[in-house]
Amino acid sequence: MKILLDRPHSEVPSAAPPLGLLYLAAYLREHIPKGECTTVVCDARFKEYDFDTIEGIIRDEKPDLLGITSFSLENKEAHEIAKRSKKALPGVPVVIGGPYATSDYNQALGDQNIDISVIGEAETSFHQLVMALIRGEDWTGIRELAYRKNGAITKT
Repeated sequence: MKILLDRPHSEVPSAAPPLGLLYLAAYLREHIPKGECTTVVCDARFKEYDFDTIEGIIRDEKPDLLGITSFSLENKEAHEIAKRSKKALPGVPVVIGGPYATSDYNQALGDQNIDISVIGEAETSFHQLVMALIRGEDWTGIRELAYRKNGAITKT
């Protein structure tokens, strides 16, 4: 499985490393058997990538899963990336995490372009989600996720 983790470019006045995404990538590297998963981190804020560039990266990388992190005040940018991801690769699941997904998963999942919200610290739950997807197993019982089920938002 190939995972693309993205931090959007926004007006947030910070270019500190995207530690949350780097923690996730390191955790997956540590806990998933070699060869089963590769992770690419796209820090669009540091690189000042516009949406067209990010969409091009999504097309070029062809991930099996896209993860987006977002602060609440940059949720518009996260939603635009999700929209462009679904345009570029319609069948690829989009997972959102970070402060926005944790504080307002209902709003995040109101966007049909976002499939799953990871709530809180994501290392364990995101790892479990990835492993379930790799194995083709049911992931709906994994703790600290929210998703739509029969049109209603469900939180585990």
